[in-house]
Amino acid sequence: MQTALLKQNLLPQSEKFVRTLTRITRHGTEYRAQLLGSGAWRRGLSSSELGYSSATLARILGFGAAMTRFSIAWIPMSPVHRRNVTRLGALSNLIVSLYDQLADAMAERDLLSRAALIGALGRARPSERYSPGGSAYGAMIGHAVETYARMLHDLPYCDERPAVRRSVIATILKLYDAESATLGRLGRSIALQDRIASAPGELSHEVMGLPAWLAADRLDSDAMSRHRRWLRSVGELHGWIDDVVDIKEDEAHGYPNRVLLRLRAAGVRRTDAALIAVVQDIARLGRSVSDRWNSRVAAVPDRARSLDEFKTCLTSWLGGPRFHSF
Repeated sequence: MQTALLKQNLLPQSEKFVRTLTRITRHGTEYRAQLLGSGAWRRGLSSSELGYSSATLARILGFGAAMTRFSIAWIPMSPVHRRNVTRLGALSNLIVSLYDQLADAMAERDLLSRAALIGALGRARPSERYSPGGSAYGAMIGHAVETYARMLHDLPYCDERPAVRRSVIATILKLYDAESATLGRLGRSIALQDRIASAPGELSHEVMGLPAWLAADRLDSDAMSRHRRWLRSVGELHGWIDDVVDIKEDEAHGYPNRVLLRLRAAGVRRTDAALIAVVQDIARLGRSVSDRWNSRVAAVPDRARSLDEFKTCLTSWLGGPRFHSF
């Protein structure tokens, strides 16, 4: 995987990785202080079962912010609005990460029901408390969703662009449904398992980037559609890399894994040669994502910094500087 991505110029040099990771984590620490100060967060995060240290929270928020900045770099908006959209993307990344970790261990209804999610996102100005579940974890996720909904509705054109707002909310609900579908992973057809395995990754990046159109200086429906398709490609890339990294664990537990599903559908055994072919396809997808981004950001300030952050995120998806190998 490392070799294939290096050939496509998609990984940073080690010194640049360290510098960029430090910057991303510093930003994440700032977001942690801004977003996670409530009692609900403290009670939920104090459990040793969750295992999220302050440093881990900062990394999750920092990577969410970095990927959001990268994903909305060419969309015109004021610096203040760009910061707010970036903060929203950081929080969405944390919510998805928490939900993904907790949902396997808890009954879904005790964590966050679909009705509670719809209730929070649908309010014009979320203010009244609702009960997402009886546990401290449920209260923590519920508080995060309330905070997210308030920030979403505070974007400058949320009321003026109802079709965009509905599209964002519909995408969030699709992500919720996709995450819920992964809880019943066994006994499915290969095609259905492939859709279940791929949907959360693709949709999570769409959720991070799509709200930018509620803050953009002007709304261009065609440009928004192109942006949405590109966001799905970013999420697809992330999902494939995750499945490369998790292939042994997923195989051992019977979890859907697109690499294994692709080999199985083709009737190919899991050999190094077969895996290398898949990895090369993933690297070409990464190159396509990067090229399409570069074609749009020629006049964007700090584009080099955003690209460094994207490459650092790729490195981290692989597990950090010690890259995964087969």
